[in-house]
Amino acid sequence: MKTGAGTCVALALLAGATGAGAQGIVVDHASTALASIPDAALAPAASLRLLLRHASVGGNIDGGLDALQGQNAKYDRSRWTFESRGNPGWQAKVDDLVAQAAARASSFDVLTMKFCYIDSDASFTYYRDKMLEVETGHPTKRFVWWTMPIETSSNAARQTFNDQVRAYARANGKVLFDIADVEAYNAAGQKRTDAYGREIMWPEWTSDGGHLSSAGAQRVASAWWWLMARLGGWNPNGVQVTSISPVAGPITGGTTVTIGGSGFVAGATVTIGGVAATDVVVSGSTALTAVTGAHATGLADVTVTIPGPQSATLAQSFFFAPLPTPTDYYTLTPCRLVDTRVAEAPALAADERRVFAATGGTCGVPSTATAIAVNLTVTGAAASGHIRLAPGNGLTDLGALNFSAGQTRANNAVVLLATDATGGVSATNRSAGAVHLILDVSGYFE
Repeated sequence: MKTGAGTCVALALLAGATGAGAQGIVVDHASTALASIPDAALAPAASLRLLLRHASVGGNIDGGLDALQGQNAKYDRSRWTFESRGNPGWQAKVDDLVAQAAARASSFDVLTMKFCYIDSDASFTYYRDKMLEVETGHPTKRFVWWTMPIETSSNAARQTFNDQVRAYARANGKVLFDIADVEAYNAAGQKRTDAYGREIMWPEWTSDGGHLSSAGAQRVASAWWWLMARLGGWNPNGVQVTSISPVAGPITGGTTVTIGGSGFVAGATVTIGGVAATDVVVSGSTALTAVTGAHATGLADVTVTIPGPQSATLAQSFFFAPLPTPTDYYTLTPCRLVDTRVAEAPALAADERRVFAATGGTCGVPSTATAIAVNLTVTGAAASGHIRLAPGNGLTDLGALNFSAGQTRANNAVVLLATDATGGVSATNRSAGAVHLILDVSGYFE
């Protein structure tokens, strides 16, 4: 839907962009290959309700979007509303952004204010502060920051403004549509600048030195599709899996886990140890939940697959723990099992997980033992944190002993041994610095 024509400014209001999260997004000349956007990412992008208030360059982009849809109906931009707003001056354009957000945000899905190439006297500080104001006032919305479009002639003040916007947006995780960068590169990837390094537009992208030609309009429209696809949850780097919580659950399954990463989209599936998880819910491009299936005891890979298909795996990241069974407890004369100051040196490094042998040594723990009773001590800690103890082939979210930098502390614990008959126990140092670990065993379960 579109109305009107004007001269050179755009305001995009896009609220509740599904799955975008709070991650920074930068769209520039490297984001103009329309065919690189997978079909699975088009529908989420097209479903977003967009309001773009504009003048003539905005009208050029609007026409470019129509041309793309005319060439292929899958590029349906019917929910992206373009409205002519005129060209009242740079400060009035910024103030209009604030007013539009207050009056109309509930009807759309992000917010942005687009300057014109004639607005070279604009104040970056004023723009930044008003953008932060609307972001704070509408925390569920996404606001798109813009550089100023450029011309075939350079402008020092405009270049300074654009450099300030880029630096701030990248440093603070903003959504940036860098139209100046899109216009400053040709199709071969060559950047056009003047003798002072200031960006200037390639002639093939303009009809008059500033407004977009048909080719330029479709180039910028392609970049706009890239932006909307990103806001809809698409990650051009593909799907990635970076975390799972909790990291352990029973072999019977039924554990609800939260998986973190990037590039998650509707239709994603999950397997843990090759067993399909159920009740997969994608809450955004960076998080989903699922319920584990039944699996034999041991560590298992976590794999997320999105339509395409594309898959990513976090190796050996979930532990299927055996069910508790009645056992007998046997006491031992206290015996030093681990001492990283001596035999098991060096100290545990920051975030290091290390497996130590518990059975078959001089302490008398038999290979048939399923768990041990220990006294654990930490000393020489370089930073605050905690120690996690788990089976040698397992993981846990639970801390066995908290400590502060420089402290020597001790605690008692019962630790399950490796469930693969190797008889090991793992210790993980969850701190930002090294720490020494001492384990003294006083009994075992069998």
